[in-house]
Amino acid sequence: MLFQRMRIIVLMLLAISLLILPAMAQDDLSETFVTPGGLVVNYPSGMLAESDGAYSAIIIHPMGESMMIIAAGDELFTISDETPADVESGFEEANAALGLLGVVFDEESITDVAIGDRTGKQVAFTSDVFGNGYLVVFPLPDDTVAMALIIDMLGSGTLDAGLPTFIAVLSSAYIDPEMATEETGTEPSDSSVEEPITDEFVPEGALRPSEMPANTIIFQNGIQVLYPEGWSAVTDDYVVDIASLWSSDFSNLVTISDYGLSVEEELLYIMPTIAALAGDEEFNADEDMQVVELGGREVLLYDGSAAEEDGLAVLYYIVPVTDNLNITVQLMPATLTEEEAREVAEYIVSNITVPEGSTATTSEGVTLSVVDVTCTDAGQSYVNEDSPQIVATCPASCAETGGAIWGTDTYTSDSSICVAAIHAGVISDEGGQVLVTWQPGQEAYPSSEQNGVISSEWGEWDESFNVSSPE
Repeated sequence: MLFQRMRIIVLMLLAISLLILPAMAQDDLSETFVTPGGLVVNYPSGMLAESDGAYSAIIIHPMGESMMIIAAGDELFTISDETPADVESGFEEANAALGLLGVVFDEESITDVAIGDRTGKQVAFTSDVFGNGYLVVFPLPDDTVAMALIIDMLGSGTLDAGLPTFIAVLSSAYIDPEMATEETGTEPSDSSVEEPITDEFVPEGALRPSEMPANTIIFQNGIQVLYPEGWSAVTDDYVVDIASLWSSDFSNLVTISDYGLSVEEELLYIMPTIAALAGDEEFNADEDMQVVELGGREVLLYDGSAAEEDGLAVLYYIVPVTDNLNITVQLMPATLTEEEAREVAEYIVSNITVPEGSTATTSEGVTLSVVDVTCTDAGQSYVNEDSPQIVATCPASCAETGGAIWGTDTYTSDSSICVAAIHAGVISDEGGQVLVTWQPGQEAYPSSEQNGVISSEWGEWDESFNVSSPE
């Protein structure tokens, strides 16, 4: 459905965090991504792929310059619940639906486009919300109608050069029900509970908004956020670390996110893009961020409510939850007054709850988020120089089933956290909590046998970590 697809705006704001990815290889489609419903796409190594629904995939350029969202089935950019019978009718429906959102199509650019051995239709568009780009409506190999938005996210002007790569991705798309990772079309569960769950750590696995208490978002790490009456979740997809809310007239958007970043990382990786959306191309954290007190917390506020002429109004709050975790609340008002927008955002910011068990305080008084890891998860997946510590909860039986480790006391960054913790004597093979701390690279990592685990020897390595008890 059309309004569910608007989560695309959220992904625009994530793009800046992709700067560390390797350069994109455009001469091959070596990676494969499968959505929960079985939509399969191939894409170049170095791009980022995510699912935005049972039959939709998002492909993002590693430098955040451009992105594409591919949709099929009941995820199409249409208002009608009826699936278009062919490309022509799908093209007309998509034009009408997106036009309601202020997308302006260049009628003179409408052209047929080859999608593999099939033919689709393509048109260029401009939009104050999406940015400039192309709409492509095309048939999948089974003649199912699919659609794609290809967007110049940062106004870089490089989209045309990358368009052949995105068209090649579309040519690879098909639906294979046998590759589906979850059942689709299931009925939502009852959500009649009216109070947030605050007395236990929830959940094991992500929840859908329809499975949550009324007016409550629960992230996978258990952090809960209340939001005002009259707002609703944009989609009923599983909520892991990001959720978007619409006002009742679908004109105002709130995005609540847990990027897993420290304040410093938020200011470095996320805020320049937020400021650019508001038309501010020269973000300066010292000058542009305000410190305000809300809900008993000191939070950082970027006030872009009076956006430049070519920008979008935005209020962006960074809410410290632990020393290495923030919740961000971003409001993009369209019909709200500045006062109404601030009231909504401040209500949400003031109603963030961290359940017991989702954080841990070290012996040095540092409060950190608790992360469930697997036996094979490596240190480099969770700690780095900018975000140097986490508390990891290891499962049982990692000594035999876990990954390899290199070093003694200090381990290479690609070593298994839990196996290193057993080797160092921090936990037994029954599992438990481990404080993981980033360390710089070492010239050598000696091998040893400790606590029934043998570590390997290695030479010089760029980054390291060590493990200790969090208490």
